[in-house]
Amino acid sequence: MTTTNEQDTKHWLYFGECCSLMERWVKAEQVDLVYLDPPWQPKRANNVLHREKDGSESIASVEAFDRTWRWGPEAASVETTLMATDGPVATTLDGFKRIYESDQHTYAYLVQMGRMLVDVRHVTKPGGSVYLNADEMLNAPLRILGD
Repeated sequence: MTTTNEQDTKHWLYFGECCSLMERWVKAEQVDLVYLDPPWQPKRANNVLHREKDGSESIASVEAFDRTWRWGPEAASVETTLMATDGPVATTLDGFKRIYESDQHTYAYLVQMGRMLVDVRHVTKPGGSVYLNADEMLNAPLRILGD
């Protein structure tokens, strides 16, 4: 996506992995409203399911994206970056690391959400709003992380 001037991107709806999009397209304190609806099940790939006319699953179903949350080099790199800030996000993640030490998938999810929320806060205008759709099981940790 290329633009000729700043006005071209004023009312766009971006689709994709938000952290990469924000780094590339969004300046600090530029956004009035952010709605996040991240996939929350740590071990589940997300598919676009097509149905046949009779309601049965079609062979045309495709994988929309594989955003399963697992601990690995990417999550470890994000954790290192966030912990280096030595701020409230680092303190919160340090607590979550102890709580979820036996569930690294959930901890990896919370680390990635920490990155996302830090990036979102950077681009949201003062007085702007952030809406986060969260599963009931992780609602409380995400509220803590978001605060």
